[in-house]
Formats: sequence, C-alpha cells, structure tokens
Amino acid sequence: MRDPGTFRTWVDLYFGDRPLDDYAEFKAAVDGYERAVRIGVIDERALGAVVELAISDRATARKLGADMLGELAAVSTMAYAAARRLQQSPQAEVRLNALLCLGRAQESGEALFEVLQQALQDRSGRVRRAAAALAIHRGAQALEPQLRDAARAERRDAVRATMLQTADLLGQGWALSDAPGGGHILSVTFERGVLQRRLPAGASQAEIDRAIEELRSDGS
Repeated sequence: MRDPGTFRTWVDLYFGDRPLDDYAEFKAAVDGYERAVRIGVIDERALGAVVELAISDRATARKLGADMLGELAAVSTMAYAAARRLQQSPQAEVRLNALLCLGRAQESGEALFEVLQQALQDRSGRVRRAAAALAIHRGAQALEPQLRDAARAERRDAVRATMLQTADLLGQGWALSDAPGGGHILSVTFERGVLQRRLPAGASQAEIDRAIEELRSDGS
C-alpha cells in the first residue's frame, strides 16, 4: 500500500493558500487511510471518510478519495464492497473510479467477471471502454463473448473498436487495428502485458503471422 505520507503531503500542497473550509474532510480521509495502513485494519468510520471524499462534488477530492479507496480495496473486503457499491453511483466519474479501484484488487474469477460485465453495460462510454481495457490487464478470457455482444450493441466507434480489439486479444492472443495515417497496429499479448508493432497496409497473413511470432519471442 502507498505510504500515507504521500497523500498527506499532497493535501498540504493542494490547500497551500486556499481557504481551509474543506480541509477537515480531506484530513479525515487521510487520517483514516493512515490508521488502516498502520494497524492493518480499517474501521467503518475511517472507510466512510475515504468514501465521502471519493464521491465528492469536487474532481480533485474524488481523485484523492478514489486513489486511497483503490489501495484499501486491494487488501480489505470491506473497502472492496464499498467500491462495488460506488459502481451504482449516478456520477459517471465515480463509477469509472470505482471500476479502476476494483481492477486493482486481487479478486478474480466470478467476482472480477461480475465487475467487468456490469461495467460493460454502463451508460457511460468512458466506463465501458475502461472495462474493455481492464479485461486485458487482468487477463479475463471468460469475458470474450460478453465483449463481442457489447460491441454489437455499441454505438460509439472508438468504444466498439476497443471492445473488439480486447475480444481478439483475449480470444486469440493478437489483434489488428487501424493505425493513424494508414497501415495497421498489431497487438500481441504476452505474460506481462501487450506488445505492438506497426504493419503496412495490405500486409499479408504470412507477414502478420511472422510479426506475431517475433513479438511473442520478444515478450518471452
């Protein structure tokens, strides 16, 4: 978990010459986070302070609260459950932050599948696109059919392209997408992430296959 001093220093720098009307809210959240780190247990009051910051009307506060909640969700089932509840927020940015918090947790299998499936059906394109990207980061192969279904219903071209690319990466381990200015971007998964290479327009399947093998060799 990140050192509480990192967040405390950030708060002190943020307020600087600003009015201190909201300082107590920030301080309560950082204090709660610090207690959780120091004693290894988070209580409801401390978690509540972090969550309140994560759902604040102010973007800066939401970002700080989400960062702390993400750290806690990775080690605390209570914090993880709180992040799951935030997936129901009416605010798209809060739902997006909740998804990113949950993506950092160690949950896998059915729990991860449910988180990502819900996000793929979110009314915000940013959340849907983030869910597709997170599926690759977490290696959620079981989500491939849901990604293809979501892509068929998707109206935003950029989001649909991300969904289809993710489905290909999960299903066959590589994907080909259009490159800016022409040609293609070949993406290939390997144990630690994704490697990419630009290919010319009209590349043959033999050229694509050779590039896939070279990228896989580079990533091994």
